[in-house]
Amino acid sequence: MKTSIGTAVVIALLATATCRAEDSFDSNGTKICYTVAGTGEPVVLVHGFIGSSEEWMSPPPFLPPNQKEKFQTIFEALSRQYMVIALDCRGHGKSGKPKVDNQYGLEMVEDIVRLLDHLELEQAHVVGYSMGAFLSAKLVAAHADRVKSVVLGGGGALLEGSEQLAFMVSLGESLASGKGVEPLILAMTPPGQPEPTPEQIEAYNKMFLANQDEQALAKAALGHKQLTVSKELLKSNEVPALLIVGGNDPLKAASEETTKLLSNSRLIVLDGQDHVSTELSPDFLKNIRRFLEEN
Repeated sequence: MKTSIGTAVVIALLATATCRAEDSFDSNGTKICYTVAGTGEPVVLVHGFIGSSEEWMSPPPFLPPNQKEKFQTIFEALSRQYMVIALDCRGHGKSGKPKVDNQYGLEMVEDIVRLLDHLELEQAHVVGYSMGAFLSAKLVAAHADRVKSVVLGGGGALLEGSEQLAFMVSLGESLASGKGVEPLILAMTPPGQPEPTPEQIEAYNKMFLANQDEQALAKAALGHKQLTVSKELLKSNEVPALLIVGGNDPLKAASEETTKLLSNSRLIVLDGQDHVSTELSPDFLKNIRRFLEEN
């Protein structure tokens, strides 16, 4: 999973933004924060690892003020036509951060279902990015009746024995042992470049984990072992699915594999985009809007 160290700064800045969750509910003993805006068919937004609902709701903090004013967030754009719901996954943002193994994995998927129940919604369109794509794919496998359509951005379904699952487990073990996100830092080192020094790794860890609960993140990463989806379930899927991935995203191959397995799906590759820039690209939003209109 290779990308640039520069994108690490973007991820960390997005992750440390302050969550503006406007409401919360009790999800099997854990507080889940969420924000709702707009009217129309419901669309649930599920963020990535070490992120929060701010990924969808705020312009990237690295933009200069004049560009921030012009930046159209996915949350804002979709709320003009839909009832948009952005949640903080457990272990992230302002939601609860339990430290128990069985409080992640499938519980993170059930949080989405319980959120729909809480809002008295039978079905919703679901848009997930990175970890959010893993959760959304598992949601479709476990609760297809609650999903009207699904967008899997920056990743596909987690398959047993996949490189993506092994990476998330190694990341969880690193966090649990106090080594922080070292596997992520090493994975982002461009090919041919020397590995970061221990001092550089420590500096990146401080950046990534500022305002984060390291042990809760460890449990969330290790919980990915419960998020695998069988190839048989993917092939039997009837929920309309769109996969969007950057041409330079290390998860591009996983998105392609999921598309081949997942019936009623199609793949869009955004040339020149990586794992971070895809989510910020106007083409990402444009393709989501077109897909939602079709479904």
